[in-house]
Amino acid sequence: MSATLVHGGFDALAWIAAALSYHWLTRGAAVKFPPSPAADWHYIAVLVFGAGVSAASFGTANLWLSQQAGFARSIEGALAGGIVAVELYKRSAQMQ
Repeated sequence: MSATLVHGGFDALAWIAAALSYHWLTRGAAVKFPPSPAADWHYIAVLVFGAGVSAASFGTANLWLSQQAGFARSIEGALAGGIVAVELYKRSAQMQ
């Protein structure tokens, strides 16, 4: 069995698990999620900027530390940068 097929199968299982979890949480367990801050375009802009800068910084630094030339991106860097940027944005919004 090819690695691509296995990877695709696990991706599909992850999507199915997420959909079932959401359905169970919103219907079965009657959990009410707070309104999404995504309607605020500043929030989205900060998230995209933080994730993009951090992905490029961490990915490229990883290449350079491996003594390879080039430009790269890092998923972990994007997640970390997005989280830090949004948390800083939320903190600054509370202070105003």
